[in-house]
Amino acid sequence: MSTMRKALKVLSLLALVGGIDLVITLIVLNTSGDQAPDLLHSIVMGFVVLFAFLLGAQGISAANVPVRARGLLPVALVGLLVNAADVVLAILNGTAVVSVVINALIIAGISYCASAVAKESLR
Repeated sequence: MSTMRKALKVLSLLALVGGIDLVITLIVLNTSGDQAPDLLHSIVMGFVVLFAFLLGAQGISAANVPVRARGLLPVALVGLLVNAADVVLAILNGTAVVSVVINALIIAGISYCASAVAKESLR
């Protein structure tokens, strides 16, 4: 297993852990009365969680079977866009959700590693 495949697997596991962290953050934010985000922010954060789990599972699969890495790139791009939208909504609402920013960095790393693994599979 190459270094990039190992990095993809580790980042994918981090995405799964980040998704669990985001679920906990979303539950805590929605149950605390004064810090509850608006409905749109909660929905977008739910999509961030969905893409974190999706990228985590697909990334682990792509690390094991490198041919699948090419299919990971469009999902990662949409995941980055959803993360960016959530960061913008958090800034506009005056809240700071650090876990979303960290998740965006993890997804950027998954994109880079998936691209490298896809190139390796073509050799």
